[in-house]
Amino acid sequence: MSEYKVFLATPKGALDTEVESAYATVQDRFQQSVPDGVAVSVTRAVDDWTANFKRCGSWDAWAHDVAAGVDYEFRTPRYNAVVCTTETVGKATAQIVEHALEAQKMVAVQTNGSVQRVYGVEAIDPENWKAGWHLTTTP
Repeated sequence: MSEYKVFLATPKGALDTEVESAYATVQDRFQQSVPDGVAVSVTRAVDDWTANFKRCGSWDAWAHDVAAGVDYEFRTPRYNAVVCTTETVGKATAQIVEHALEAQKMVAVQTNGSVQRVYGVEAIDPENWKAGWHLTTTP
């Protein structure tokens, strides 16, 4: 069985209930979208950060690893898609989105039960590392 891997980018201070709700929605929506026989796995940002940040060594390297990294053993992409839970994002998420778009990966934002494709990210206030970027959902 093949696997479609989704990285779920949630704000650092997000409530557990919000993260779990987004997780369930993304899991359900993507599972409905992939062909039969393909399993969808969703990884929360905090889980990937805990498992891989130290290995990567910096925020920049971790963001690149999430968006364009390759599984060492199987030589497959670490993630096929990135889904954010807010249109306003911080620096690390903005970097992940930029790298994923450059790698021509699926990037989306999930808000209020709807999932929209992301076409870009723009800096609003680069000094605000927690909320200085905005995802664009129009081509």
